[in-house]
Amino acid sequence: MKRFLRVAALVLAASAPIASAMDPAEVDKAVAALAGSTSDKDATAAVVRVVRETGGDPKLRAHLEEKLVGLLEADATTYEGRVRACQALWVVGGERALGVLERMLADERDSHLACYAIGRLPSAHAGQALARGLGLAKGRAAVNILNTLGSRAEAGQVDAIAKRVRDPDEAVVDAALAALAKIGTQAAYGPIVQVRAGMKGDARRRADLALMEWAERATAMGNVDSARKLYAVLMRPENDALVRRGAVAGLVALPGPEWQKVLADVMQGNEPELAKSAIAAAIRAHRAGAAEWLGGHPNLPAELAVAFVEGYGQAARTDQEKAAGRSAARAVGASGDTAVRLAVIGLLARIGDESDVPQILGYMDGTAGVDLAPPGRAALVALGGGAKTDAALVAAMEAAPPARRVALFKVLADRFATSAAPALLRQAMAAEPEVAQAAAEALGAVEPPADLPA
Repeated sequence: MKRFLRVAALVLAASAPIASAMDPAEVDKAVAALAGSTSDKDATAAVVRVVRETGGDPKLRAHLEEKLVGLLEADATTYEGRVRACQALWVVGGERALGVLERMLADERDSHLACYAIGRLPSAHAGQALARGLGLAKGRAAVNILNTLGSRAEAGQVDAIAKRVRDPDEAVVDAALAALAKIGTQAAYGPIVQVRAGMKGDARRRADLALMEWAERATAMGNVDSARKLYAVLMRPENDALVRRGAVAGLVALPGPEWQKVLADVMQGNEPELAKSAIAAAIRAHRAGAAEWLGGHPNLPAELAVAFVEGYGQAARTDQEKAAGRSAARAVGASGDTAVRLAVIGLLARIGDESDVPQILGYMDGTAGVDLAPPGRAALVALGGGAKTDAALVAAMEAAPPARRVALFKVLADRFATSAAPALLRQAMAAEPEVAQAAAEALGAVEPPADLPA
């Protein structure tokens, strides 16, 4: 399969039309060469050339399609030749090819080839052909056809797909459910719900996962209200834990202001894993809006506040998102919980700026017997803001007691804060020996001796 997809990628890359460099006789010769091909390299080259060099001539393309159809109809064609013919038809196939491809659909050996070629066939009759093939297919062939019907979102073939949701083959059932989910219409919803009612255990969970995929597709198609109602049903306590986490994530990710109430309700429950799924979804979907929500709810349980802060710190990208994250961090950090503050320090190390220096310094004194100075120092070194942050650190250093000054000397040295050199020079002449020595060492790190004033 990997080799098949690799060659398919080459064929697609070669599909851009160029001025025709072939005539019908050359097309015939190239296709004939495919019929008996056994060499992967030679066959690939032949497919790429014949597709590429007929691209600028619709009549020649039609001739190529006819010859490829003949290749598939011939008993003498090798399997390798059939593979290459279907790969070429993926690019050049049309109505003429549909008949032979339909006859291949129910064949266990050839069904995946036919489905691949039909996958993007620009024909209004392709769905009908797939449905007829599905009526004859079993096992892997049926799965291939169902996958293709789903990928093409063949809404007109819902009835044919629905007949397979009670198939004795579990793989066929799963493929039918997935196809209906990808179609995402109200007509596709009914069969999933009906078969779900009689399912239990793993089968019920797979049906629920299909319903979640249906909700995603329905949302993309603008049917947000139906998706919201379905997610609410799937969130019920009697459902599988994985399904419930997916449902709450889907519900929180929906557009509109309702997500904020959903998030608040989940936070008040006693299900931290469910709440964490909601948090992750809020961050992914609403970005700065999620941080603003967090800033308005600073007293979350520590475990959830940590999950929110850590997740947001990793996700924030834009200046607006970073600013919202810093504001929320200041709010939740006021709780005094050590784990929360440690998470806030980590967030500020990623997205903080000069305005966050006082907050980090406030945490470095420790909380509840836990020394937050090491992570605080690391955050100050990593803090964004460039020269502005260096200036804020210098101001804090000059106003600090001796022990804090020594710690900030090291921070400035690790930041290579050259603008801090004059202040460090003044500190190197301090009366306290330990302060003077630490300042001199930091001064050597931020500005080479040759550059110091005489």
